[in-house]
Amino acid sequence: MKFTRVLRCVILMCGAAFAGSTIAAQTSAPAAAPAPSDPQAIWNALAKPAFDPGKVMTVNNLVIERDRIRITLDSGMLHFTQPVNGIVFGAVFHGTGHIRVTVPNQYESQQLELFIKQDGLNAAFDEAAFSFTDKTFEEVSAKVQPGGSSPNDGLYATRMQQNEDLGAAFLPRLFKSVMGADRTKSALFLADVKLGEHGWIEALYDASEPEEIKVGRWVDVGQVKHFDIWTSFPAHDVSASAAFDVPLAKADYVIKSYDMDTTVTNNSEMTSTAKVKIETRWPGERVLLFGLDSNLRVDKVTESDGPPLFFVEAHESKDRNQSYGDYVVVVLPAPTESGQTRNFTLHYAGKRVIRQVGPGNYFAESLGWYPSRIGNSEGDEFALRYDYHMRFRCPKQDTLVATGNKVSDTVDGKDRITEWKSDLPLAVAGFAYGDYKEVITKVGDIEVQVFANIEPDEQMAQIQRIVESQGVQAAVGNLSAVGMAPTIAQEMGNSIRTFEKYFGPYPYKQLAVTNIPFGYGQGWPGLIYLSIFTFMDSTQIHTLFGRVDPRQTEFFRAHETSHQWWGHRVGWKSYHDQWMSEGFATFSGNLYTQLRD
Repeated sequence: MKFTRVLRCVILMCGAAFAGSTIAAQTSAPAAAPAPSDPQAIWNALAKPAFDPGKVMTVNNLVIERDRIRITLDSGMLHFTQPVNGIVFGAVFHGTGHIRVTVPNQYESQQLELFIKQDGLNAAFDEAAFSFTDKTFEEVSAKVQPGGSSPNDGLYATRMQQNEDLGAAFLPRLFKSVMGADRTKSALFLADVKLGEHGWIEALYDASEPEEIKVGRWVDVGQVKHFDIWTSFPAHDVSASAAFDVPLAKADYVIKSYDMDTTVTNNSEMTSTAKVKIETRWPGERVLLFGLDSNLRVDKVTESDGPPLFFVEAHESKDRNQSYGDYVVVVLPAPTESGQTRNFTLHYAGKRVIRQVGPGNYFAESLGWYPSRIGNSEGDEFALRYDYHMRFRCPKQDTLVATGNKVSDTVDGKDRITEWKSDLPLAVAGFAYGDYKEVITKVGDIEVQVFANIEPDEQMAQIQRIVESQGVQAAVGNLSAVGMAPTIAQEMGNSIRTFEKYFGPYPYKQLAVTNIPFGYGQGWPGLIYLSIFTFMDSTQIHTLFGRVDPRQTEFFRAHETSHQWWGHRVGWKSYHDQWMSEGFATFSGNLYTQLRD
């Protein structure tokens, strides 16, 4: 029933390098700084950091403060990297030190209490890796003279490699800052320190984000690593409300519109050309960061009709549980100016973003199939709206349904071509396709369209085989989604009627509903993915799952329908408000179920 996205790329530690690269151990051999005009050399130098033998310092009681983050290097050795593009960007520390983070309010204190049983962070560490693009090196050099021997044990490179494997994207963020002209606006400081009790934790100060400070660590969640955010808040005692008052006020660019041509095939491959119109906010930037599922491999990026641009993307995830990161780093031939309207075209293709899950059954990922703005702040995806114009090509025997209004539907040889356009800006876009039977009902001028797979998906087919072997076929019948499609259409229509009376007019011209082979649902504007389990009647649910209240499926469908109001008609500015979307959707599901009974 999760409506909001799980953030696919948490910008907190070092991300994946370009395809085929590895991050080498630090070396004491000096290397020439790459020319500012050579982005490949700069990327390589950041991904494979060289340490300067002349920048080793013996430190005692050295204090580094970034707002409420206070790091004290009590005693030990500090070794800096060679400069890249004129910036010394990294250091390693061995010795004894302390990190202290004070929080600005009772809510952040409560969060830290939940994670570490303290109302603030105060802990000792014995080694650390620092990454930065602010004045850290200049600040330390003014206090400490070089002297001492280098530990030269590869700690910095090891931490980069470990975090690359986790799929974070700090390396692109570091690259962007090193390539930028304004070191104040893009200032970055990351302390990756090893605590005795909690292992490696990360304390970040990122001047480009509404909440500049973030502290947490990577933990196991099932078969993947997830970043637990212990505390996150704006610097300079700014309230969270003020920090997010203007959505994306600190963003270097915002997206204005999309124009996309996408081909999907019956062997689950997708090819797309995405034209993205943006408006730049910062002057002097050479790098734009886009989010894109790393299973989609980019082969060309251009601006308008210009020559191909240099770009970098993460390693392909393939069938690996942990993503290597979902980003595309695009380098501009000249620095940006604020207020520019610019048009970029990305061409990419790949598998695994679409999966075949049975005869005529396909599951298309909700997010990551087209370029998005990538940022560190969690939960700002619904802060803005965009114009979408999309054309899809799929096998003609299949049906494709997408967000927006269908403009045209034609057949070209073995392919079906559909065109979709939003008549008002949308937060997100999505599509579904497969061998569907369509059932339609009307709610006033609104069409409720249910697209139900004719054949069961693999999961339902397996359940069907178990049912047949146990001799309860008569009670269960056929587990194809088609049987319940008329009921689903009626229920969704009744939900719209109910919510229009409470919340105002339905925001779009139609509501399309499709089944997906999982236990969750997702509400996109005018397009809802419902769990296949909601396409079962009460007899099937009782036979297969025992004493499960069938009203749960009624609630589920109404909950997802209400996201057309809570999440799309009414969005949120930040994760601080995001809970209200789920809260009102849960209320709405209960309201509908109560009225229905």
